[in-house]
This record gives sequence, structure tokens and C-alpha cells, in this order.
Amino acid sequence: DIYVILRGTYSAVCAPTGTAFFDTTGNTGLQTQGASNVLAGVIAGLLGQGYQSITAAVLGLHLVGLSAELYAGRYSERSLTATSLIDLLGEAYHQLEAK
Repeated sequence: DIYVILRGTYSAVCAPTGTAFFDTTGNTGLQTQGASNVLAGVIAGLLGQGYQSITAAVLGLHLVGLSAELYAGRYSERSLTATSLIDLLGEAYHQLEAK
């Protein structure tokens, strides 16, 4: 199956069934070089943990977006780097688990 991720103000994961899952996390800092690579790596890691494809895509998109929001809460989103996203993934995951 092929899943398409459309990133923007409202990002979406589009499934082959025609279903779309929308995510509103993130900010303009995600336009930084390497952010898409981080997203791909997070999704690959979730797949490696046994998550289904759609779950890995939706969760990965949300985690990376949440990491960008956490960064912007402390610094300027203009200074966001791919490494900054990676550094905040654990905190983003922790916030999701706490809900």
C-alpha cells in the first residue's frame, strides 16, 4: 500500500482507501532542511516497532509536528533544525503518552 503525506498548514496522511487523516501540529519551522528526513526516519522507526503503516504515518507526522511546537515554545521557529526536532522527539512522545 502507498500512503501519501501532504505537509502544510494542515498536514494530511492520505490512505489508498481514499481516507485522509489531518494533523494541525507543526509550524513554519518544519520547512527547514532535513525535516522531511526526520519524518521519514520516525515513521520507519515506528514501522520497525510493529506499528501498522497508517498508524506509523499518522503518529510520525504528529510527533514531528509536536516536536516543532515544543521548540517554538522555547526558541524562534525560524531557528529550528532537523537536529532540534530529533532532540525533542522523546518529550513529544512523553506528552502523547501522558494524555
